[in-house]
Amino acid sequence: DHHRLRGFEVGGELVGHETYWSVVSLAIGGPRLDATHAHLLDDLATSLVGPDPRIWPWKLCRLMSAYGRLAVGIAGPLIAMSSGRVGPAALAVVAEFFAELARELGPDYDDAELARALEPRLAALPRPPGFGTPFRSFDERNAPIIALVKAHGREGGRHFSLVERAAPLVFAKKQLPVNAAAFVSAVCLDLGFTPAQIDVFGLLLLLSNTVANAYEGSREAPALLRDLPREFVRYAGHPPRRSPRAESEPRS
Repeated sequence: DHHRLRGFEVGGELVGHETYWSVVSLAIGGPRLDATHAHLLDDLATSLVGPDPRIWPWKLCRLMSAYGRLAVGIAGPLIAMSSGRVGPAALAVVAEFFAELARELGPDYDDAELARALEPRLAALPRPPGFGTPFRSFDERNAPIIALVKAHGREGGRHFSLVERAAPLVFAKKQLPVNAAAFVSAVCLDLGFTPAQIDVFGLLLLLSNTVANAYEGSREAPALLRDLPREFVRYAGHPPRRSPRAESEPRS
């Protein structure tokens, strides 16, 4: 007559005691998160709000929700981005990159040791995970993320400080600025999540952008996104023709 999650009774032990983020963490085998950690994740999710439908993942929401289905507008882009270099899936790859780097360096290292650890990685990877900001010279989300992490007193986290120290070294070698995925994955690593678990959190932290576009797109459902006007379509292929099989058949 009651439900359980990871051994906890939902009605008696979780309701009124755990935040939504803590329940999500428990659901994927992560740690229980106190209110300060949940507040940090709230602020982090808010810092990633940017639902401009001209951005391709959210543009895809508009295209798919134009048939009037909110769920399709949400699910389609998430599937499309599941193994891409942009969107939620990128966070797990970035997290693995910095988690491995942190394990190799250990708790104490200087900038020279960090540079030596980065060297073979930068040689092997034209664009290392967590670096590069297409079509602009810096990631405008970085400053608010850094500010909120400092406001929460989490800037000394092992992975977060590693990202901050690695950023100028990577830029000097690759001319690639650090992006928000590096800082977000570092915060999640410092909260005790594994890269696989961060894959889940990446999806949830960006979900408001997907929901905003899928909802508005499904309500508007513009016919223009379902069927381009013929005057804007130009066919550049072969002229109409019969197939070889049709040509071999007797004409009626």
